Amino acid sequence: MENECNASSTSGNSPGSVGIVKNICQKIWNLLRHRIIIISQRISLMKDQLNILIVEDDPIIAQLIEHYIHEFGHRVLDIVHNSERALDLIHNLKPDLILLDINIEGTKDGVDIAEVIQSKYEIPFIFLTALSDKEIIERVKNVKPIGYVVKPFKEADLYTSIS
Repeated sequence: MENECNASSTSGNSPGSVGIVKNICQKIWNLLRHRIIIISQRISLMKDQLNILIVEDDPIIAQLIEHYIHEFGHRVLDIVHNSERALDLIHNLKPDLILLDINIEGTKDGVDIAEVIQSKYEIPFIFLTALSDKEIIERVKNVKPIGYVVKPFKEADLYTSIS
């Protein structure tokens, strides 16, 4: 592209039009380079795209998490609000990562689900919870999550944990 811009400037055009053509060619070249960079970044993100299951009983927080996950370039497989459905989807979908609230509806809490994940599936999970008392922390340490994000959280907290 740059060679064509230089070639057009020596083809006998008037000095003023040569400058305009060079300027236009340079702008087009810069736009193409920028577009190529954006496309290559998107391709890179797609290669690293995670399939994530969200286990969260609060629908508003679940939607916020889903929004952030899409912003990070990942895919949300589903959002579930109770332990029974969560275990069913973990078994059937085999997500790459699970975002797991501790206090959820159903017969099991998030730590109980984490124990099942650890023993049967070996899928990484991150706790995303408002609970941070000593008893909960001790239970959580035993299941070895890859992250623990305390609510309320910021987008950057979630991004760092997922990354």
